[in-house]
Amino acid sequence: MQKGKAGDFDLLLIGFTFNLDPDVSALYGPNGAYNFMKYNNPEAVKLIAQGKEEPDSAKRKTIYSNLQKIWENDMPVITLYSDHEVVVKSKDLAYGGASAYWPGTVANFQKWAYKK
Repeated sequence: MQKGKAGDFDLLLIGFTFNLDPDVSALYGPNGAYNFMKYNNPEAVKLIAQGKEEPDSAKRKTIYSNLQKIWENDMPVITLYSDHEVVVKSKDLAYGGASAYWPGTVANFQKWAYKK
């Protein structure tokens, strides 16, 4: 990770998970914690900011669609694959469900309880 953060690489393979309602600034924002490729396109930066601020999900979808068109041209990263997660749980488990901040299987763990 030190070489990644320093930008000292020819090719870097990392794993990354976005939230259910994505904020992509950590990976694609010019000051993003995971922007190891030092990506900085002013038009993309503007759309990222708009996406973070727009409360209407339909408008955010349009913003992120326009952002993807920029990424198709710029190719700041090459996405190799995407895992599909399957959650299997007991019918007796009161499960908090996925959240916007943690889409994984341990989402809302503090809300889990057995139904009795």
